[in-house]
Amino acid sequence: STMDDVYVRDTVAQTTLLVSRRSGLDGAKAVGASRSATFSADGRVVAFETTDDAVAPEGGPWGGSNQVVARDVATGQNTLVSRAPGGAAADAAAHDPSVSGDGSVIAFSSSATNLLGGVGGNGRSGVFARTMATGALSGPPAFGLGVPGPYGAKSPSLSDDGRCVAFDALGHNAFAGTAGDFPTGYVYVIA
Repeated sequence: STMDDVYVRDTVAQTTLLVSRRSGLDGAKAVGASRSATFSADGRVVAFETTDDAVAPEGGPWGGSNQVVARDVATGQNTLVSRAPGGAAADAAAHDPSVSGDGSVIAFSSSATNLLGGVGGNGRSGVFARTMATGALSGPPAFGLGVPGPYGAKSPSLSDDGRCVAFDALGHNAFAGTAGDFPTGYVYVIA
């Protein structure tokens, strides 16, 4: 088997930096897979999926499921992005990180039920956006209402200023009703 890691390549300085590691500039390498990295326009913030709960332990153990972690490349500080308002890790895997241009907002998808009330669960995924400075979590309403998955929202993509998130969704929802029976692109205004 293979183990995925996340690196950042500085094409000017010709250096390569391991990002999938525990907090600190010399933090231990992550044990477990790390992948799906995306970064801010200035390269300062990198968000990625990892199964290693020691990479961002503030949410407690998450049992080997993928969670989204952000790393400040300059300071080496990691932050668990896919966490509930009370601080616990999402109670289901988190995927598809997207970072705003300045790294102030990070979006992801998950079928977790402990992030926003009524979103996620029953095989349905939701899209979530975390404002990093305040920790505030927001996102569009649930998709796939009234039926078990594989419905819901996924594949978030943040605008450069972090004010809007585009995403794909499938299934009935609170604002489009039965119009959501086909895969459709939506935009949710965060701020």
